[in-house]
This record gives sequence, C-alpha cells and structure tokens, in this order.
Amino acid sequence: MKFNQVYQFTLPMPTFDNFSQQEVVEIYKNGSAFSHFIERWLAKKFPITHVKGCKEYDFTDNANPEIKYDAKTLTAGGCKYYPSSMIGTGRKFDQELFEQKANKLIYIIVSNILFPEIRVKFVTGFDLLIQYPNGVIPYADYGKFFEDDTFVPEKKPPKEKKTQTPRRVEEIRLKKLKKVGDLRKECMESGLHDKGKKSDLLERLLSMLSNKFGDDGQLKKTESIENVVLPIPSESGSELH
Repeated sequence: MKFNQVYQFTLPMPTFDNFSQQEVVEIYKNGSAFSHFIERWLAKKFPITHVKGCKEYDFTDNANPEIKYDAKTLTAGGCKYYPSSMIGTGRKFDQELFEQKANKLIYIIVSNILFPEIRVKFVTGFDLLIQYPNGVIPYADYGKFFEDDTFVPEKKPPKEKKTQTPRRVEEIRLKKLKKVGDLRKECMESGLHDKGKKSDLLERLLSMLSNKFGDDGQLKKTESIENVVLPIPSESGSELH
C-alpha cells in the first residue's frame, strides 16, 4: 500500500434479482449506496481495519491503530472530503476545523465514475489540502487525479429555464412591492439621521422597484436610473428624488 499510487480494479458486474444491468450500475454510482459496499471491500483488499459507526474516520492501520483513514468517493458530482458533519443543508463549513482534522488523516479516495471499474488512491490529508484546499475534488479532475489520460468529462445538459406562469409573475411582483414598502418605512422611521444608512436604504429601495428592475434585482437594459423617481420624505419634510 503506497501513497499517491493509483490502484485500478474491475469488479464482476453485480446483479439483483430482476434489475437490469443499467439499474444496478446506477445504484452503485450513487455515493451513499456505494460507500456501504466499498468500505468493507477496502478492508479486505488493504491492511486496514474497518471501524463501524465512527463519524471521525472509517479505518485504522493494522500495524499501527493510531494511523487513521477516511474513505471518500469521487462521483460524477465530485468529491467533498471534509467532515460529514459539515455537509448538508443548514450545516456550516469551518475551514480551520476542517484543516485540523484533515492533517490528522490519510484519505482513501475511491472513484465509481466508470463502475464496475473503480480506482483507489491513498493520499495524506496534508497533500490533499495543498491540491484542493477548499475540501472539494471536482468531477472534471478525475483524469488528472487518477492518472487517466483517456477520460473525457461528460458535459451536463444546461438546466431548462422554468416558464413563469401569470400567477408566479404576480407573486414576484407583490413580493417586490412588499419589500419596497418595508424599506420605505425603515427609511422614514430610522434612517433619516444617518446619511450613510439613508443612502444605503435608498440604493436598496431603488434596486427593487418592480417596473424598472428585473427578477434578479438588476436594472433592465432598456431602463435608465434617471427615469427612476421615488418620493421619500426628507428630514425637513420635503421630498427626496
């Protein structure tokens, strides 16, 4: 077992009752499903012991239990090798904590992109941080990372732009108007004695005017900022334009 060496294996095609070969491959290309099989498989292929249910690491070294390994899968969606506790909706990525943990681990990066062919590479956290400091190995880097010169990344089809229904357009318009009203109220009640804040409020207010600005909050190309006029009471009672 050597660091930074690419190990290549072609597994026998698995089957499952009446599933087609394509259906089985699709399941094995899913990182979550694949991990349940590959973690046990790695422990049978290399001198490491699988640690079940451990959230900090997946394996220990047979010769030295103080050496810890963590397995991560490089799929068509890339590979996030930072802690699972930082992955998911509502979870926060902590760069400092991530680097502390990464420097204590040896990563086993496995790819199922070409399943049933898989590739395995052992890399220290220190080396991986130098190559990918943000904790993500992009899908497009598969060829470089696993030394496969024949690999050509598949181009993902562009997302179809959703057609907005009249109801949705009206919802967006009313939402913008409410924001405009809220900002006008804030400007009149609390921002008048702070020129910096007043300027910021006016800028935000203008950027959300529904007739002059698009859904992205940007001024439409056919509009001019000089055409946007909004009466806002000033400190003296007169109107600001």
